[in-house]
Amino acid sequence: MLLNVLAIAMIFIFLITSADSASYIVAQMTDQGSIDPPLVKRLAWGGLIAAICLTLIATGGLEGLQSAAVLAALPFTLILFAMVYTLFRELRPLRSSKGPHAGLALEARQPLGHGAAPGRATARALDPRR
Repeated sequence: MLLNVLAIAMIFIFLITSADSASYIVAQMTDQGSIDPPLVKRLAWGGLIAAICLTLIATGGLEGLQSAAVLAALPFTLILFAMVYTLFRELRPLRSSKGPHAGLALEARQPLGHGAAPGRATARALDPRR
């Protein structure tokens, strides 16, 4: 019995701190990035978030909440597809006929001259004609 009460209390504390953090971040974003958004905004956003959650739970239970999460994530999947397409389009010029990694080869560094201090380049290392 004691462990059940302790578990419920810990879950309650977790949910309260998460909701407080969410309302703080949203209030901060709507207050032009202010480090200390007004308490009124934090309370308003907390109330709106709680109302949305309660409405989703009351109308459709867990299934309604899952459907809302999938619908909210759909635009982001389209953005991810566009990002993958752009990545492949930008990487296409790096391919060459020499192999799949030929465009990504790094230039070999020339060794420093005899007795040169690390971090200092010699004239021989800087001048490719020598």
